[in-house]
Amino acid sequence: MAEPSLSAGMPAPFATVLLMGPDNLALEALRAGAIENGDMALLSTIQQFLCWRSGRCKASTADLARAMASTREQVHQGLGRLVAAGLAVEGTDSRRGFHFLALHPLLCTTGGPHRRRLQWLAFHRHAVDPDAVAAQAAAAGAAAAVLAA
Repeated sequence: MAEPSLSAGMPAPFATVLLMGPDNLALEALRAGAIENGDMALLSTIQQFLCWRSGRCKASTADLARAMASTREQVHQGLGRLVAAGLAVEGTDSRRGFHFLALHPLLCTTGGPHRRRLQWLAFHRHAVDPDAVAAQAAAAGAAAAVLAA
């Protein structure tokens, strides 16, 4: 079965990244003290490593640290804060066995509707608080993606 064409005539490798706005989850977490200033740089670095097909980041903590000119320990601590704040998840692909990171779909999605649905499913499956993700999906109009799981 062929995937539907990408929305709005965008070129094949693209991502939608929400940077500003009153509902930006990353800015809300920063204002609330759930994440630190440096964690915003980590979010940006993870976005740079995203696979546009899957919306997953397969970069290791060493890769992220090198890209940020930081230490692996700082990246590890930052990832812990991002996961605890519900902005990222860490998972393992059940078929291939590789470790990956994924950002919240309200922060960054890739591809067309089919790919975005799979990204919501993966994020919901690995989220610290799946109920909160389901509520966010409902508010974003993507509830069918996570409710079908």
